[in-house]
Amino acid sequence: MLFNFLGGKRVNNIRIYTLSDSNVYTDLVIPLFSENPLGSIRDLVNEGTLSNSDGMLLVDNIFRTGINNRRFFALNYSQGEVDFDSLKFLELDRKDTIRVTANQYLKEFPEIVNNSILSSAQKLLLLKGVSI
Repeated sequence: MLFNFLGGKRVNNIRIYTLSDSNVYTDLVIPLFSENPLGSIRDLVNEGTLSNSDGMLLVDNIFRTGINNRRFFALNYSQGEVDFDSLKFLELDRKDTIRVTANQYLKEFPEIVNNSILSSAQKLLLLKGVSI
């Protein structure tokens, strides 16, 4: 399945991409920092910054967790409130369309990638466009 990533927007060091062709997720959120993103995500939802008033976010938390089974997580939101009890970690295959696209977006931020917790090899692969 291909996803239509409608123009990303940057809000407070978080990149937001609308997943218009996904039947599951409304937005892909990529925090561009290494701190816990949950407070910032709550603010995005409260402020109505996302594409819908209800949905499920997919968060790429690579700059906090690195590349492991806690890199991606999803959570529901509705009417300005985040359902933190719905948070679940996802293991997306390296070739999964969303993961490949998230990796491509990360190439837009070489300074952040180079100053992240990723290993030197992971940084090099990511910046060369290899899905990691």
